Amino acid sequence: MKSSVLHPLLLFLLLSYFTSEAYKPVIIVHGLFDGPKQFKTLTGFIQKAHPGTEVTALDMFDDLFSLRPLWTQVKSFRSALESRLNRTKDGAHLICFSQGGVICRALLSVIQNHNIHSFIALSSPLAGQYGGLKSGLSKVRFTVCLVGLSHPEEAIRYRSYYWSQLL
Repeated sequence: MKSSVLHPLLLFLLLSYFTSEAYKPVIIVHGLFDGPKQFKTLTGFIQKAHPGTEVTALDMFDDLFSLRPLWTQVKSFRSALESRLNRTKDGAHLICFSQGGVICRALLSVIQNHNIHSFIALSSPLAGQYGGLKSGLSKVRFTVCLVGLSHPEEAIRYRSYYWSQLL
């Protein structure tokens, strides 16, 4: 009698295990001067919150190589992304940081039949860069002036002048 109850229960547990839905894979694209190593913490958070989730931080154009022309990067990232997407029928989530968001936006526009379920752009200048040009130039000028000075008194004088220009 006990075995007649256990068999259907065991069958139910096995079927529910093999038919349960898994989380969609997550693909991460880094930004300027970054690489996959900067996303180990994020990868760990995702895997801790959703055990079994496959998280891939694409390892292309890392660090200084991220200065290569964007369309060159898009072509290479496209090959890697399409290869990864072809292995999942249910789609994937795309998390893109900074310049990676610009690259991912380009990828979504050039890959005709992608199966990206969610596109998350973190700190990406998709609608232009926030902040005025004048303040950005002042900060650069401020940094350059301080680097070129040898005496602390000159640095203090220049710092005071350029800091007032920033405010």
